[in-house]
Amino acid sequence: IEMQNMASSKLRTALRFKAVIF
Repeated sequence: IEMQNMASSKLRTALRFKAVIF
């Protein structure tokens, strides 16, 4: 569960960065 949580958080952060870039 922890690994999945970390992956989801990384995906969210990546999406946020993408939103900022785009």
